Parts: sequence; structure tokens; C-alpha cells
Amino acid sequence: MDADIRACYLKAGKAIAAALKKATEICKPGLKFLDFTTQVEQTIRNAGCGFGFPLNVSLDSLAAHYSSPIGD
Repeated sequence: MDADIRACYLKAGKAIAAALKKATEICKPGLKFLDFTTQVEQTIRNAGCGFGFPLNVSLDSLAAHYSSPIGD
């Protein structure tokens, strides 16, 4: 594997690890989806990475791939 590609994979892995850590720290009853996704996305940005699409979450009976509506 090319060294640059490997470096990108490692950077992405570290960003996701930080995002998962942040998500588990802040996920509490009553937290709005928008607040949750904003904080987790910011953690990824702070790690120097971007997005192909917004963070998607699901809650109990809601289907996966749910994005927070405007004003959530």
C-alpha cells in the first residue's frame, strides 16, 4: 500500500475513534439529535477530516440513516 494512502487510512481511523469516544461521552437522555450530531461531527472536523454525507443516527424504533430535521 502506498504510504500516503496508508496515512489517510490511519488519520480517518483516529478521527472515527475520537468521534465514537465523544459520542459515548455525550449520549444522554434528553440530548437533541441535532446537538449530538453537531458535536460528533465537530470532533471529526477537529481531527482534520471531512464528510461524504451528514452523520446519521437511529433511535430505538426509528430506521437507520436518520438525519436530524431542521429545528430538532
